[in-house]
Amino acid sequence: MLRPLEVSDAEAYARLLRDPEVVYWTGSDPRIGVDQAVELILDRGVPRWAIYLPDTQALLGVLSLRTVNDRTGSLSIKLAAEARGRGLATRAVAELIEWAFDEADFELLHWPAAVGNEPSRRLAERSGFRLDGTIRGQNRAGGERADGWIFSRHREDVVGEKMTEQNSQQHAAEATIAPVVPKLSDGVITLRGLELADAEQVAANCQDPAAQRWLPALPNPYTLQDAQTFIKDFAQAGWLNGERQTFAVADNASGNFIGTIDLHLFRASTAELGINIGPGARGSGTALRAVQVLVDYAFNGLNLQHLYWRAEVPNWASRKLAWKAGFRLEATLRSFGENKGEAVDMWLLSLASGEQGEPQEEWAGPVQPEPRL
Repeated sequence: MLRPLEVSDAEAYARLLRDPEVVYWTGSDPRIGVDQAVELILDRGVPRWAIYLPDTQALLGVLSLRTVNDRTGSLSIKLAAEARGRGLATRAVAELIEWAFDEADFELLHWPAAVGNEPSRRLAERSGFRLDGTIRGQNRAGGERADGWIFSRHREDVVGEKMTEQNSQQHAAEATIAPVVPKLSDGVITLRGLELADAEQVAANCQDPAAQRWLPALPNPYTLQDAQTFIKDFAQAGWLNGERQTFAVADNASGNFIGTIDLHLFRASTAELGINIGPGARGSGTALRAVQVLVDYAFNGLNLQHLYWRAEVPNWASRKLAWKAGFRLEATLRSFGENKGEAVDMWLLSLASGEQGEPQEEWAGPVQPEPRL
């Protein structure tokens, strides 16, 4: 999960620092290149660790721990878009905290965050940090000066199973809270909460070659246990912490599970849409129906103003589905994504509230794209 950040990570690290979400909340240079990334990696005054998955070694994020004084450190995290909402950050932070207290002999850890950075705040609180105060003008957000939150966690907060009794009771209580997931339907398909009974089909969908090709964050092989963890932990946690809303797509007539669809990367009035429909339903119009139902919910239920859709070049099937739903191509972003450790180009499409949910421009791709959703 964690290893020292190395010079060989420079290209991926630069790409991470150019991520719009990272730029917005941390003020990193959106034009940073490999040479500048190498300089940061070689700056031994700020130790940095790579967050990675052992099976791919791909850089999914970076944790840093700056020494404030001899017994106090300041922790920060930057996470790649494809790693957000998967629970990786929580596990990585827990690993670094354990090292900081047990091996590096820190007594106190700080966690600074710009006011309004709710994902950072939720991660800090899940990791046992508590809010100590707000410092005016301490941070930057969106290129402007912003107030800053300061969270802290003391070594004495860590007892027993690395958690205070109060935190343990809180976590136990949270574990019993089932998220409230709305049911959304157009009369033909329904978007509903995921259930453990869906696990077998989730595993089959995620092991499908097309899903493995275009969804690089999926484990390979994708097992039934992976699916159960996805349903019990990942999807449920997303609803509880507000980072992601994941729905099962089900057929009304049969009740059969077809696939998943979600909203994630929430920011003020915007979110990104993702979908994974099983091979048996591709070409049936089910995916488009699911997208249309979710878009209606996003704009009219959540009052979002813009939705975004990313697809790896050349995933024409994903791009065509977005096009059919009214999304328009905004840009082709060179080396904006990562797939199995390699930088890949990405298409970025958008749809605004009030725009028609049908093609807004002429189709620019092949007549019959291969099934790649």
